[in-house]
Parts: sequence; structure tokens; C-alpha cells
Amino acid sequence: AEATRLYSAFLSSNIGPYSELPPHVLTRVDNTPQAWYEALKTLITDTEKRHEQIKNAKKELADNWTLEKNWTVYKELFERVKAS
Repeated sequence: AEATRLYSAFLSSNIGPYSELPPHVLTRVDNTPQAWYEALKTLITDTEKRHEQIKNAKKELADNWTLEKNWTVYKELFERVKAS
């Protein structure tokens, strides 16, 4: 989400917190130096791919990650903090 807000392409290793994001919004990379190099090189040199990924990520963010879409999650968290 942070990269999308900055209109940047997003690379992530295939492990960790971003593994559940849909593949059309980021470039998922095997956690090796060569894989990272190739992924970075592709996003730098393939303008169309980079722009398509950013466009998809912006749509995903707008469609699924707004306060309106996730209000119940925020409300439950607020209630738990308030009760503690």
C-alpha cells in the first residue's frame, strides 16, 4: 500500500506479510540475490509492465483497502483498545 500511494512498483519476497496480496499488484520474488536483481532490472526496463502493475495496485487499494471497506476491523480494534 505504501508503494502504491507513492506511485511506485512494489517488489516483495515470496515470504512474509505481503504473500497474500494478489499477484497482479506486485512482483513477488524468490528470496535470492539473483532473483531480486532480475526483478529490479525488469521493472526498471519494462515501463509497460511497471505502469500496469502500479495501475492494478491503485485499483486494488481503492477497491479493497479503504476505511469504508474495512470499518468493522477498525471499529473492533478501537473497542478493544478502549476496553483495556
